[in-house]
Formats: sequence, structure tokens, C-alpha cells
Amino acid sequence: MDRQDSTARMDPTVRSWLLSIPIVAPVLRVGASCIRVGTQAVRRRVHDEWVAPLVVQIGALEREIGRLVERLEEAEAERQSLVGRQQEFEEIRFGATAPRPGAETPAPPETLRWRVVGTRDLEAYLRAGRQSVEDISQALRSVGRELSEFSSVLDFGCGCGRTICWLPRTMRLHGSDIDAEAIGWCRVNLPWAEFDVNEELPPLAYEAETFDLVYALSVFTHLDEDHQFRWLAELNRVTKPGGLVLVSIRGKRFLDEMPPERRAEVERTGLEFVESDFWTGVFPDWYQTTNHTEEYVRSRYRGYFELLGYLPLGLAGQQDFVVLRRDATGGAELPSSTAATEADLGFGGRSQEPRLAP
Repeated sequence: MDRQDSTARMDPTVRSWLLSIPIVAPVLRVGASCIRVGTQAVRRRVHDEWVAPLVVQIGALEREIGRLVERLEEAEAERQSLVGRQQEFEEIRFGATAPRPGAETPAPPETLRWRVVGTRDLEAYLRAGRQSVEDISQALRSVGRELSEFSSVLDFGCGCGRTICWLPRTMRLHGSDIDAEAIGWCRVNLPWAEFDVNEELPPLAYEAETFDLVYALSVFTHLDEDHQFRWLAELNRVTKPGGLVLVSIRGKRFLDEMPPERRAEVERTGLEFVESDFWTGVFPDWYQTTNHTEEYVRSRYRGYFELLGYLPLGLAGQQDFVVLRRDATGGAELPSSTAATEADLGFGGRSQEPRLAP
């Protein structure tokens, strides 16, 4: 600010008169100088106390952001590498056309997911399906076979396709279930496989000797003796001579969790069919909860198949896995009645209990 600036807005007459006074001009010059000095001091203080530290902090943040960006780029590259390795693994293990649910495969509704895995969580549903295929593969390897050797496969009790959607599409895939709603969803959303609704009791909608691999996950865990023997005979019918049937049962883990008295009774009878209201309104009344002993399975299933392997906790670390093979000649005679078999072997039990988890 100078003398002209301080008097520029004055009346010209007053301005001329003030400047004619000898002391006024020097005072104005001194005032302007003080203002300039004061302004510079304030600016230096603001710079030193505020601007400079902020500049330093901003520079540090920029460097940290740069490091984070580099780490994110590295992480993304690693993720893409892992995805590529996973796809290579799947192609080697399941075939080049193996589907990848969660990407191009639609997810079934929550209610259908809950019926097959007991949760509505999509990730849990997908993990369960993938784990099932891995466990099927492991069970087959335990008897010297590979999943890739089979061409026609039946998922008996397929639900909404939890497991079948992870199988290679190079196979002829079929699914069957009592749940008409789930089958309807599968028919629309999993077009690479064929699906049928089955009734409470046989037959299935397939010709004899159609499949070289059949699996039934968490199916015989809900059937009483009469139902399971009828279905064992039917699975024998639709399986090719020499074909394999994989069945999961509630065995070791569930027996280990029982009170001693109850476990002793199950071990005596070999099978426990527990009636409860858990599935009321969801599945038919005959769909309950069944526990087996290994001895029971080895004794009772031999009339329908050759038992190749019994894998405790072989399915998801929860249920036992049974590997069965149909007689290679296809000429084995099946039991004529479950009553005769039951009387001969002394197995079979039924009980009633409060609400149980599946």
C-alpha cells in the first residue's frame, strides 16, 4: 500500500490539501512500509507453521499411495495367476469343459439352497457342491478309478444341482429328485444335463443298465429300511454291469456324538430311523433321519452290490462314503424281500425323538 493507494478514493480537493501538509506524506510512506512488513511476517508464519508441514505430509501420503498402488497391482497379478492355476487344475482334473458355478451358472433361489445344504448362504452352497465332487473323486481313487473314466452319470437326489453343476459337461449327466420345484429350476437353468422327478418308491425314469456311475449324497440318510432296500434294487437296475454306485450315510461322526445308551442300541440294531418334525412342510413324512453302522452296511448292502470300499467321514468330513459295484455279469440275484433279509441278519431299528438337525 502506498501514498497514492491510501488517498485514491478521497475527494480530490481534500487529497490535495492533505498531501500539501509536510508531515502527511512521510507518515503515509511509513504506514505502507509497516503494512508490507507485517503482511510478510504473517505469511512466513503461516507458511512455516501450516503450509510447510502440510506439504511434507502430502508428499509422504503420495509416496504411501504409490506403494499401496504397487502392492495392489502385485496382488491383482497374483490373483490372476492363482485363477489361471485353478482353471488349469480344474481342466486337468475335471476336463477342459468343466463349469465354474458362480460365474456363468445361475444360482438357485435361497429356499432351494437351504433344502440341500441347510443354509441360504450362496458361498456355502457353492463350496459344498465343489467339495462333494472332490470327495466323489477321492472315493473313486480309493478303489483305483478316476472320475474322468465315466461317461454316463446319475445324481440320485440331485436337489437344485448343487453337485452336478460342478461335473464335466463332456459327460452325459442326469439328475433325479422328489423335489419337483428343484427339478423345475434345474431344467431351466442347467440345460447341459437332463432332470426328472422321481416318486417316493421306484421305478426311475431310465432304462435298465443306463449309467456307469451313480451317486446318492444325503439320500439314504433319510430313508427307512424298506425304502432304502427298494432303492438299492432300483439303483442296481439302472447301473451298468461293473458300474459303481456311491452312497453317503450318517455313520461314525453321528454315532460318536450319541449318549452311550443310545449308541449301544444303534450298534445292536445296526440302523436307527429317527422320526421328527424337522422337515414337516418341506418334505414328505417318510423323509426322516437315518443313522447306520458300518457293520450294518457291509451286511445288508451285499445283497445288492459288491462293497468295494467304506470311507469313514469321506463326504465333507461329516458322512461316511460307501463305494459299491454292480456285478460285472449283471446276473446277480437280488433279495426277494426285505423281511427275509432282516430276519436272517437281525438288524433294523426305529425310534422317535425331538426335532433333529439334518
